[in-house]
Amino acid sequence: YLLCTVGSVYIKSKQAPSKDVLKDLVEMCRGVQHPIRGLFLRSYLTQVSRDKLPEIGSDYQGLCYKISMNKLWVRIQHQGPGTVREKQEKERNEFRDLVGKNLHVLGQIEGVHLEMYKETVLPRILEQVVNCKDDFAQYYLMECIIQVFPDEYHLQTLETLLAACTQLMPTVDTKIVLTQLMDRLSNYAVSSPDVLHEFLQVEAFAKLNNAIGKIEMPIVGAMTLFVSLLTFALRVHPDRLDYVDQVLLESQGGDMTGEDLPATPRKIFQILNQTIEVLSSVPCPELALRLYLQCAEAASDCDLEPAAYEFFTQAFILYEEEIAVTAIHLIAGTLQRVNVFGVENRDTLTPKATGGGYSARLLKKPDQCRAVYACSHLFWVDDLDGIKDGERALLCLRRALRITSAAQQMANATRGSSGSVTLFVEILNKYIYFYEKGNPHITPSDIQSLIELINTEMQSDNNGNTRTHSDPFFTSTLRYMRFQKQKGGLMGDKYELIKL
Repeated sequence: YLLCTVGSVYIKSKQAPSKDVLKDLVEMCRGVQHPIRGLFLRSYLTQVSRDKLPEIGSDYQGLCYKISMNKLWVRIQHQGPGTVREKQEKERNEFRDLVGKNLHVLGQIEGVHLEMYKETVLPRILEQVVNCKDDFAQYYLMECIIQVFPDEYHLQTLETLLAACTQLMPTVDTKIVLTQLMDRLSNYAVSSPDVLHEFLQVEAFAKLNNAIGKIEMPIVGAMTLFVSLLTFALRVHPDRLDYVDQVLLESQGGDMTGEDLPATPRKIFQILNQTIEVLSSVPCPELALRLYLQCAEAASDCDLEPAAYEFFTQAFILYEEEIAVTAIHLIAGTLQRVNVFGVENRDTLTPKATGGGYSARLLKKPDQCRAVYACSHLFWVDDLDGIKDGERALLCLRRALRITSAAQQMANATRGSSGSVTLFVEILNKYIYFYEKGNPHITPSDIQSLIELINTEMQSDNNGNTRTHSDPFFTSTLRYMRFQKQKGGLMGDKYELIKL
């Protein structure tokens, strides 16, 4: 270290040829072959001599200065017993900055012009990268080369770089190296439009396309590279749609006899779940909610109860975070159609939608009422194998009535009128539906009492505007009941006990 310091000062004094002094210092450092000590010593020599390296027009111009540190860095993994391999890899990862700093210094030297870089610097570096036969070192050094040297150098030496990529170890993630190279070149083209003709002169797109086709990798990695190449073509050559066609045609072909992984429904639903999760953060909560419910229904058709349960769970979580009035109706409708759940899972999900769950959290009473009576369909499904719990369906309707009555009382206290009876008429229609479907807990007396309640509310309401909206709906409902009564048969017998 002391001799490196003295040598640096001695070069500045110009009392001896700079080339000879630096050559002696380099030879001296080669005497230290311990990997870690050698790395630090060579790194120190790089730091103290960086301003002595050849600059255009300086007294040291023409001096070729090179320090090889990569071999020492690779040797770290072979030091000591095999039991400390993990520690050695950790040390290598920490010391890689010393190697990268050496390349960074080389990339900052103005004296390293394009011709020198093309004919001398890059070939020597790539020769060392390829010959080291270490995947970790190869990946890091290629990454450093792409980052530290100027963009125009990469463009003019593109063929050499791509040839080196094809010679790397099979375990090196070449797609990341090529992706970084394409990203840097495309950014260079966008920031400097006047260099676009250089891309055409060196045929950058054709060289990249050919290199990607020569690299053996799994189909997923190949598709990632084709996407990067497509982005490169669109950014650098936006007017050349034929380049886009070439990429799409290349990605369409290829060896399709890779890993034969069965596309099981379970795997497909996992991918769908991940996709919708990303979509819900865009944010597109309503679309994501609909997709969750559609996937739950599809999972039910595939008899995959765990997948369907997971989709409903995600739908409820999304509902809690991005609450919307229409969401509970979507959830209730889908939950009604899904028939894959056992008793335990259904009993877990259903209360979340009914009056004790999300319906009660809605701010407006009319929204609460409509959500609760919509959930009554969860307990009475008009299928041969559908659930038919008439008592719980009736409980939902009665809860909806209580909510509506509370809303009427609040309206009477605040505005001096009981408000619209439309909600009562809507609940009446639900009573009629379940009564016709054979729910034994819905009796003619329940329907009769509700009709009388509506008549009473309409007579006591002095607000003409609210009656205008309710009268046609209520009149139409009564007309339907009279029609069924006059039609006779089994349905007519049901309505005989109701006075209209």
